[in-house]
Amino acid sequence: MSTIINIEATEFGRPALWEERTEQRDGTKKTTVITKPDGSKPRAAFISEVCECANERHALIPIDKNFFIIRVEARNSRLRNAKVLRVIDVLVNDLTDRYEAIAEVAVVNQLANYGDWDDELPAKLHPAINAAIRKALMEGDAVPGAIYIDRTPRPETSQQRLEREIEEAWRDRRLEKARQKVELNKAVRQEIAEERARYRETIIAAFKQHLEDSVAYGVELEFGETMVICHNISSDSRYYGYNQFGLTAFRIDLKDYLVGLQFKAKSIKAMAEAEENGLSGVTCVERKDEDGTFHTKMWVITPIGATRSHDRSTSLGQIEKTQETRIYWNVFSSDELILWWNKPSVVASHEFLVINKPKNLTDAQIQCVSDIEQMLEDVWIKKFDLALDEYSPSVGVGWGLSDGEVSPPLQEVQIERPDEIDYLDY
Repeated sequence: MSTIINIEATEFGRPALWEERTEQRDGTKKTTVITKPDGSKPRAAFISEVCECANERHALIPIDKNFFIIRVEARNSRLRNAKVLRVIDVLVNDLTDRYEAIAEVAVVNQLANYGDWDDELPAKLHPAINAAIRKALMEGDAVPGAIYIDRTPRPETSQQRLEREIEEAWRDRRLEKARQKVELNKAVRQEIAEERARYRETIIAAFKQHLEDSVAYGVELEFGETMVICHNISSDSRYYGYNQFGLTAFRIDLKDYLVGLQFKAKSIKAMAEAEENGLSGVTCVERKDEDGTFHTKMWVITPIGATRSHDRSTSLGQIEKTQETRIYWNVFSSDELILWWNKPSVVASHEFLVINKPKNLTDAQIQCVSDIEQMLEDVWIKKFDLALDEYSPSVGVGWGLSDGEVSPPLQEVQIERPDEIDYLDY
C-alpha cells in the first residue's frame, strides 16, 4: 500500500527531501535520513554547515525512484517508532514562481510502540538505519548536523578542467609579471641605494670640511651608521642626521660654540687686565622670601645708568623659608658703580654699602641709584610685623649718593593696624 507525501524541490526543480531532526516539547525526537537504492550515502544539493543544532534542517538531498526514506522517533532515550519508506515515484509541478513536489512512497519495514521490527531489515540499509537511530537518541548540542551524506569531492568535468587550466595559465602569467616587477623594484632600489650613498658621501665631506676649520678648538666628529656624533661642542654629545637638516644644525651649533669660545677668551683677557689694574670679579649672596621680596641684593651700574646682569649664578637652596642664590660678575670696570643692600627682617633697618665707587659718578648713575632707593621704599614702607607690632623703617638717605632722603610713595597708602589678637585662642 502506497502513500502520497509532500516533499521539497531544489531551485532547479529537482525533487528533494531534508535530512533533519526535530525535538518536541514532550521530549519526542524525530529524525529523517535518506539513502540511495543501494544503501549508500546520497549527495546533497545544499548543506547547512552553519546552523548545525538539534532542531534544524541539515541537508537538502535530491531523491528519485527507489530511494529509501528512514524516519525514526525516540523518547526518553528509547526507540519508539520507526519506518523505512521506499520512493515509488516523484512528481514536480512548475508554478512559474516556485516548484511543488510530491512523492509516492510505500512502507518497507516499521517498528511501533517500543516494539520490534515487523520484518528483517535489508542488510544494505543497516548503516543508514543505525545513523538515523543514533541521531534521534543524541542529546542537545551533541547532534553533529548532516551525518548521512556523501562528502567526497565530485569528479572534475571537462568544463571544470578547462576553467582550471585557464585559471592556472592566468596565475602563471601573473606570477611572471610579479617576478618582472620584483626584478624592476630591485633595480630601482639598487639605484636609490647608490644615490643615497653618493648623497651621504657629500654630506660627510661637508661635515669634514667644517671639522677641518674648527679642529683647533677641540671639536671631534664620529661618523656612525645612522648618525653623526659630535663631541666637545657642548656638555653632552650632539647627534646629527646624514641630511641637509643635520648639516645645518651642526653649522648652527658650531657657530654658537665658537662664539662662546670667543666670549670666554675676551672675558679671560678682561679679567687679566682687571687684575693688572687692581680690579677683580665680585660676588654676592642674594636672599629672597617665598613671595619674591628680596632681603639682600647687589647692583652693578654702568656709566650710562643701566644695571648690568650677573655672568653666572649658583643656587644655595632654601634656608628658613628664604631662597639663597650666589651670583657672580666675572669682571667689572673702574667706572662701574657697585652697590650692596641688606634687610634681615621687616622691622630691621636697611643696610647700605658701596662696593666700588667711580672717581666721577655720572648723572645717569646717580639717577639709577635714586630709582633703586625709591623702589626699596615703595616695597618695604607698607610692610607690618604682627608679632612686634611695628612697621618697616624708611630707607632714609640710602647710600648717600643723592641729595636728601628718599621721598615717600606718590600715593600714600593708609595701612590700618590689625585688630588685637587674643593669642590664648590658638
